[in-house]
Amino acid sequence: MKIHRAILGIALSIGLASAAHGAPRVRYIRTLPAPHPLGADDGAVVDMVRSQPGVRLFLESFLNQTNRSGLLRVEDATYPAARRGLTVPVLLRIAAFDCTTREVSGQGSTRDADLNRVPLRQKWFEGDCETRIDVTNKASGNSWSFTARGSGSSPRTLSLSEAERDLALAQAAHAAAVRAAEQILPRRIREAITLDDAAPALDEGFALIDADRLAEARTLWEAALARNRTSAPLHFNLGAVCEASGDLVAARKYYQEAYRLAPGSERYKAEIVLFRRRHPQ
Repeated sequence: MKIHRAILGIALSIGLASAAHGAPRVRYIRTLPAPHPLGADDGAVVDMVRSQPGVRLFLESFLNQTNRSGLLRVEDATYPAARRGLTVPVLLRIAAFDCTTREVSGQGSTRDADLNRVPLRQKWFEGDCETRIDVTNKASGNSWSFTARGSGSSPRTLSLSEAERDLALAQAAHAAAVRAAEQILPRRIREAITLDDAAPALDEGFALIDADRLAEARTLWEAALARNRTSAPLHFNLGAVCEASGDLVAARKYYQEAYRLAPGSERYKAEIVLFRRRHPQ
């Protein structure tokens, strides 16, 4: 699987044009590249600063958050036995990990035996964790680092113990792990493009898209375009279908041609602006 691709998956759903269902739309999932992509689909954490409290919980949460995405696979190779015969292309090291906790208090309230609200001083721990992860891609020879931070807190109570401190630290470590995973994971965004129901061959194309036959819908509409060269709605809908399928070059061409044919259309103009925002490169 290629995590660099602008479109990793397509989830399409459209409704027929009617007053009850509203305007027809093409819906799909757009995937943004990770802020710090690994450059491969598999990796391993091969080392970490073991002396720091919470680092093992951080590692477990980081691996769970990364692997359950289904987009990357990162394994725990921090033990010597796990590193023997390791062939993954990317190595990660938890080069720094530091957590702090602090006791906090604040004014709360409770109800007495007569159900009257009375003031009550409450206490809790707040925790903060920060990590730096070093990455090496063996294939490219590139190395880089990224950082992540997370915060957590314990429940509010009348008195504090080490259990509350540990809970605040655990929550902060988990939050930092989630932030770290987000640095290397692509981000999925649901998009919906409202189609122009004035286009020729609309119903036939909808039937194909509804059956998840997106390529055939494009072929059908491109055949209709041969008979309707000046149809701005048809160009526009082809742009939407091409964008949903990941052919951004064709999508840009069709959107621009729709606006050229209907230069007074604010809708087409706005969609070109949105397309550029969705795909800045």
